[in-house]
Amino acid sequence: LANAIQLASMIFDSLISDSIPSDCSAFIAKMRNQIEMKDPYASVQTLIQETLARKIPVYPLVQSVKHYWQFGQGSCSRFISSTSSDSDSRIGMELCHNKIFTNDLVVRLGFPGVTHKVVYKIQGAIEIANEIGFPIVVKPNFGSQGVGVTSNVTTLEVLEKAFSTAARYSQQGIIIEKYLEGVDHRRSLFGGKLVWVSSRCPAQVVG
Repeated sequence: LANAIQLASMIFDSLISDSIPSDCSAFIAKMRNQIEMKDPYASVQTLIQETLARKIPVYPLVQSVKHYWQFGQGSCSRFISSTSSDSDSRIGMELCHNKIFTNDLVVRLGFPGVTHKVVYKIQGAIEIANEIGFPIVVKPNFGSQGVGVTSNVTTLEVLEKAFSTAARYSQQGIIIEKYLEGVDHRRSLFGGKLVWVSSRCPAQVVG
């Protein structure tokens, strides 16, 4: 708040003197950094402040959400959200149910992500489909087990039906993403060990 008041005062003074304040950019950058490092939970905010005071870097784990944090870098880093950390499974469980958060994290870790956009109305879905090109996948932003997902959508008519289906399962927007041909495998890990791999095939009738 103090920085905001000082910035407003500088701008007001510049209007009176008809000059350009020289330090505006620095103040704006400082305020932006303070906003980015703000967590809604007081306990986590205290951890952030104490960590930064020790010259240890802190980052939002997912840029679009400000209550998942990475403290430190590399093998010594820790993930914290509210009263949970990477010592339990809550953070991973919450992230994997939100497809946008998951993709943001995958890309940040240096792995290839998917091309997608979140829309809330059918007109937006049509615009994105035309932008990225058919075939596409239509899915709820939040959910699991393929509920509400329609893949290999190739026409606007099918897109409208797929959008209606996904909308029944999502209050957080609908994802429109590029469809890629390939084999779908699901790997299950427990305690950091790969336990089994399953090949997932669409429902079909043979014979």
